[in-house]
Amino acid sequence: MSQAAEKYTWAYRRYLLIRGPKHGLPRLIQASFATEQRLRHHDLAAFMEHPPTKQAPLLFYPGCYVYSLKTVQATRKVLDHIGTSYQILGGVSYCCGLPHTLQGRHAEARECATRLSAAIAAVNPKIIVTSCLECLEALHHLKQETSATYDVLHVLEYIQQHRTRFPNVHSTTPLILHEPCRFSKFPSVKAAAETLITSLGITLQFLPPDTPRCCRRWHHGDPANHTQRRTIVDATASAHARLVCPCLTCQEAFKEICPTAPLLDLVDLFAQSLQPKEMTP
Repeated sequence: MSQAAEKYTWAYRRYLLIRGPKHGLPRLIQASFATEQRLRHHDLAAFMEHPPTKQAPLLFYPGCYVYSLKTVQATRKVLDHIGTSYQILGGVSYCCGLPHTLQGRHAEARECATRLSAAIAAVNPKIIVTSCLECLEALHHLKQETSATYDVLHVLEYIQQHRTRFPNVHSTTPLILHEPCRFSKFPSVKAAAETLITSLGITLQFLPPDTPRCCRRWHHGDPANHTQRRTIVDATASAHARLVCPCLTCQEAFKEICPTAPLLDLVDLFAQSLQPKEMTP
């Protein structure tokens, strides 16, 4: 194996070290990580690695990104405002398994799917929402495999269904819609993002045709990652706009190379438009 290949392989292994069901030493490492996170973030501790035990018509599934605190808090505020009773399923031990599939670890991916399916069944939801396009893909596969009757939606699709419940947001800064790889599989998410932006009266733009689209989040260790991400961020800055990323993976990839990148999470935009409201317990 080449030195570069070894580097990539280690990067993949490190990424999956705490994701998914674990046994033995990896389980202890995962538990230590989760405990440290719960101690640091008391407001979300109840949703970290603790599957819900009550049924609800709506399940919010942040999975691994339950530790992306701002995104989870914004989504909760939006869901509370809409008013449908919901439960939350989050934590690295409830990973959707798609990262494992992408890296050829199919047995681990299957174990993730089995664990996730059991947790979903306990809630018996009519709708599952998530902000992660990878989770969205995995949930669609799981729904098909189990012949489940619930619907799977991106949070933006769910907001679009309840758009009239939210006030308008005034902004003179144009928005550029980033079109991640998985938009080809989920055109309805792209349509929801475009509809929400235009409904707010905000100028919607797109990156030039020759601008790369992939954030290269799964190209661990590749020297081209930084250059490609920087090209997208710089193109947005040159347009004096903010970049809307409906894919949480893309958001995190861009923040890795530029913490001050002009990014905008549409869910957060709608959350900010609301008056402070008590969170659902």
